[in-house]
Amino acid sequence: MRAGLLRNRVVIEMLPPVDERPRDEYGAPLEVWAEYAVRWGAVEPLQGREFFEAQQMQAAADHRIRFRYDELTAAITPSMRLRHGAKLYDVQSVQNPDARHQELHVIVRERA
Repeated sequence: MRAGLLRNRVVIEMLPPVDERPRDEYGAPLEVWAEYAVRWGAVEPLQGREFFEAQQMQAAADHRIRFRYDELTAAITPSMRLRHGAKLYDVQSVQNPDARHQELHVIVRERA
């Protein structure tokens, strides 16, 4: 993977376990996202055939974010979300092309 393609700073966020979250005045856990890792990635909108194929696998997927494979990016799951600038993305799936452990493709849906 060429380093020049990874020009977007992406924050990987996760929800802490329910018992570790702050609570509101009624005792319900609040949805407070914690930063898991920050990585350089390539944020790419899906186009044409890629978009159609992603829609077949996921409910709605509109972007692919590519990362270098490492121990932190390998732990990305659909329960996490990604932040790039002011945009938030829900993780739909994580793919390791050809199972080579060199890069990850994270298929995401932009939050409205």
